Amino acid sequence: MAARQGISKWLLIGGLSLGALLNGSLLSPAQAAVPQVYVDNTLLTANVAPVLQQGVLQVPAKELASALGGSFIFDANTNQGTVKVGDNEAVFLLNSPTVTFNGKHINAPAPMVMTGNRFMVPADFLCNTLGLVSVAKGDLLQVYKPVNGRITYKVMSGDSLWRLSQKFGTTISSIQSLNGLTFDVLYVGQNLTILPQLPPAVTVTATMSSSGTFFSSPSFSASAIGYLQPGTTVTILGKSGDWFKAQSPLGVGYLYRSVLRVNQNITPVPAPANIFAAKIPVDTSRDTVTYQSYTVVSGDTVWSIAERQGILKDELCAVNGLGDGSQIKVGQVLKIPVHHVAAQPILGPQFGEVLDWLSQGQYLFSTGKVGKLVDLSTGRSFMIQRTMGANHADVETLTAADTQVMKEIFGGFTWNRRPFILHVEGRKIAASVSGMPHAGVDSAPYLANVSWRSGNYGAGPNYDRIKGNGMDGHFDLYTLNGSGHSEPTVSAPHQVGVLMAGGLE
Repeated sequence: MAARQGISKWLLIGGLSLGALLNGSLLSPAQAAVPQVYVDNTLLTANVAPVLQQGVLQVPAKELASALGGSFIFDANTNQGTVKVGDNEAVFLLNSPTVTFNGKHINAPAPMVMTGNRFMVPADFLCNTLGLVSVAKGDLLQVYKPVNGRITYKVMSGDSLWRLSQKFGTTISSIQSLNGLTFDVLYVGQNLTILPQLPPAVTVTATMSSSGTFFSSPSFSASAIGYLQPGTTVTILGKSGDWFKAQSPLGVGYLYRSVLRVNQNITPVPAPANIFAAKIPVDTSRDTVTYQSYTVVSGDTVWSIAERQGILKDELCAVNGLGDGSQIKVGQVLKIPVHHVAAQPILGPQFGEVLDWLSQGQYLFSTGKVGKLVDLSTGRSFMIQRTMGANHADVETLTAADTQVMKEIFGGFTWNRRPFILHVEGRKIAASVSGMPHAGVDSAPYLANVSWRSGNYGAGPNYDRIKGNGMDGHFDLYTLNGSGHSEPTVSAPHQVGVLMAGGLE
């Protein structure tokens, strides 16, 4: 008999975020029912919903790993995402179907991808690889962590003993015996103990490439269980960074990666191109441009007008049909474009809007505007002003106190990049900032030719505009798709920093 209908109903995860990203392409919000994932009878929730792509359910890696009692970390330098659950480690390479499980290369039905500013992994594959009980049907995935080979299942509408026996590869009599059932009546919400058929284990073996110490724990300072000779075969039970947990003739212990070679059955697929090294599309469909008139006055230049109006000189020239080197006259009326940038969705209160620099960011944070930078990691903040910049924002701290906070956040002046939230005129914008002042001297006048400039920039115009702030020159602030001044290609590390400030996890 099917389970009797109670008041329990399945919950739905909220709709997909706008401007979802996948392999650098925009995705439209899902129109069909949102896929659901349950882990030990609890609905998995995330601000980016799971998506069913070509029959494979992709789930936010961070939330799935957390629900499984583990963690997920993405390394922007290698484009690798590592899921750590218990002793097991699964390393995904962005946009590659090759997954490295406890050091062994295996093929996944789909790669880790980036969707809606989240790293998504093939959930059913990951759970089976980890040895969990995973039941997938259409847009529903149910995952259970066995304890002593058993799981606890909460009865849902439509369940019957026969259906449960088929779902978990067991028998009706086994379910009845484990739960003391004398009838076949089930109730929605009823907890049942089930002894399911477990997925086949992924066997990982390795061969000692040299003699090595077999440690009692993953540390060189740990006591030695013994020593293993070259050619000895061990079974890998887990992995954490550079250490392998292994079963050997000496028992269970730990080996450092340099003394063994994991036995492989496949050749990994070559690493795909770094998607962060190219421009990533952003939804600009709701942005608009209006125009206003400006009458040239004495002392105006095309550059000074463009700077005051918060646009680039090239844009002002293009709109008014001015060629390179064109002269303007007092009384001449120019058309000034005014950009209205629609608000983008924010994935959480700690994150900011992900905006394209050239079409959006530069207008919200135009030259001369003052803003507050909030470090995503520490929450500490300091004030800045955009003083110049075209392909990205060149900014300076307002005071020496602001400079001191900046140095404390970065650990001193450094070219290292960090994700920040830029607060400007009521908007919160995802940004990546490098903490090295350059191209200026605080003690010299702005734009004066000097013999030395900070950041090894040598002689040239002094681009330090704000005086007495304890900083020589300006530093870089990027939104998405910003590029360098001399090398107009996007910066992959800055791209990742911006996306992290926008909620990339």
